[in-house]
Amino acid sequence: MIVVEAVRPTARELRPITSGWGAIHWLNVLPLYVGFLGFLIFGLVAMGPDGDAYPPGLLFVFFVGTTVAWWASYRLAVWGNAKALRMAPAGSMDWRWTISEGGLRFESALQTVWTDWKAIKSVQEEKDRFVFLLLPTQSPVLSKRLLTEEQASTLRTLVDDLDRRGVLGAGVD
Repeated sequence: MIVVEAVRPTARELRPITSGWGAIHWLNVLPLYVGFLGFLIFGLVAMGPDGDAYPPGLLFVFFVGTTVAWWASYRLAVWGNAKALRMAPAGSMDWRWTISEGGLRFESALQTVWTDWKAIKSVQEEKDRFVFLLLPTQSPVLSKRLLTEEQASTLRTLVDDLDRRGVLGAGVD
């Protein structure tokens, strides 16, 4: 059994995952790229077949405007989510993770959540974190900085064993 106290991932550790869920990941992030796709189509139409339908600098101005709007909306979303997290009763609490053969247990002063290994599609190890693929929109993150080398090794061994026996993600099919 692995017990990790005071789990509170940093913003960097909570970055979006880029693999593990296949095509659904790209469907979830599609709204982030629709603006640039629209811009590209507009640019091709605006330049016309001869390339002289509009002033040449117009495409550049629209590109810069689109980039600034995308960046500003992203920062606004990050700020809004951080504010909502601070206002949430359990938002600023540390979590206690208990990892065992039976599953994962997340505990704070206000709530307890237990997840069976069958509900977890897989566990991805990245350079600074372990990502537990639970749902396409919810993947708990355990920072490696909170684990001793022995705990990290035990977790790797446990995940490999569960995967080999077909327990990990068995509830997905």
